[in-house]
Amino acid sequence: MYQAKHSRSGFEYFSNELNTVAQQQMALENGLRQALERDELALLYQPKADLADGRVVGLEALIRWLPRSGNIIGPDQFIAVAEETGLIVPIGRWVVRAACIQWIAWRDAGLNPPPVAINLSPRQLSDARLIDDIDAILKDTGMDPAHLQLEVTESAAMENPARTFDILDALRQRGLHVYIDD
Repeated sequence: MYQAKHSRSGFEYFSNELNTVAQQQMALENGLRQALERDELALLYQPKADLADGRVVGLEALIRWLPRSGNIIGPDQFIAVAEETGLIVPIGRWVVRAACIQWIAWRDAGLNPPPVAINLSPRQLSDARLIDDIDAILKDTGMDPAHLQLEVTESAAMENPARTFDILDALRQRGLHVYIDD
């Protein structure tokens, strides 16, 4: 079905290859569900530097999947499936919470962490609970919204520009920094 949706003709003939791809995709989806339950997701933080003086001015939270097999799985291998299946919403919620918890831990350890940036997907932007989820995470973690940056790709923002504007404006009014990426 997914192949047919993405093909120019709108239809595809069944083949063993398509069956194999479908089975791999289903296994990946099931694995992602278990990854959330088993706490197998992790964030890495990429520094953002000011090119003029080399000073770190921010961090970008990058998700990785650390399955029990021990092989790290990068987002290029699972984000599309997460987006397609809707798993990106609970995964995105996890990312925001984990990044806030880590930022607070750094602050409490006496460090002066720069703001942390998180990418929002198109599916997250269309989720009716996005703002409530972010509000709850900020309250639960004690994170100052001024230290949280949300990045949205231009293409995601243009899927429903009016709704995107309303959401991004509501987030900005809460003190979060919102950026259009790409």
